[in-house]
Amino acid sequence: MASTWVDYCYNEWVSRLPGLNADGGWHNGDSYFQVNLRTLIEVPAFYSRISGFDFFADPWYNNNAFYVIYQQPPFSKSAGQGNSHESKMKPNGTRVGYADALARECNNPWAAAYVRTILQKEPDIMEKTFLGKSGDLTWYRCTTKKVLPKEGHTLAELPMHWPIRMLLIHSMEVKPFFTAADIVQVLRTIIVCILTVTPVHTTAFW
Repeated sequence: MASTWVDYCYNEWVSRLPGLNADGGWHNGDSYFQVNLRTLIEVPAFYSRISGFDFFADPWYNNNAFYVIYQQPPFSKSAGQGNSHESKMKPNGTRVGYADALARECNNPWAAAYVRTILQKEPDIMEKTFLGKSGDLTWYRCTTKKVLPKEGHTLAELPMHWPIRMLLIHSMEVKPFFTAADIVQVLRTIIVCILTVTPVHTTAFW
């Protein structure tokens, strides 16, 4: 029975996760993204440890760092994708802890800059989500041997927008190459998705 579950869980992961494509987005809303943060770190970290294969090499992870940053910049309200976004007034400890793990596993300087920026003003923010079921990564931080990339970049170096095609998220400004026809097509797609009951709160694909 145990071997059956191991086989099922492993094949479920490699066939469907971490994301639907390589852009780093989370298609069914930021709240659902945060519900999955421990899974997105602890499962591939475990599989990497026992197999010797780096599951964080999936391009989704490095691109996901930009999703984390642009969907909710430091000390800022969320971009508003998905339900419950209205209550997300600034990044919480769960999000910062995830960015910390992402920076370590992918050696991603932008995720590291995000973490350092927030920790400068809120040094105990990750402690505030201690024992949170869906997102506390304290155990990961206690057991990993990987460290944050050396400080070398700041968030100010990033462009003011980072288009995630699948999500239509452009958190800091509207994508400059949108045309009127693009917008009409997006609205049509959204209406069709609503009428056909797109699963689990997904946003429009185009």
